[in-house]
Amino acid sequence: MYSWLKRLRNLHRWHHLRVLHFRKRRSIFNFSKHLLSQMHNWLKRLRNLHRWHYLRVLHFRKRCSIFNFTKYLLT
Repeated sequence: MYSWLKRLRNLHRWHHLRVLHFRKRRSIFNFSKHLLSQMHNWLKRLRNLHRWHYLRVLHFRKRCSIFNFTKYLLT
């Protein structure tokens, strides 16, 4: 009877450890997934910023070229 209880308790402990291990692994997995999604969002935001910056630069260049062109015409 006593050995049986001991065995049960051992099993329970092992199960508990396995569950903990699994949870830890899952949490690491979830965390990495979360990090990946964050990075993805960050990259997307960066690309958007870059695109906007690029558009602004183009716009600015266009304006400059028009300005230069008018200056050139005036001289």
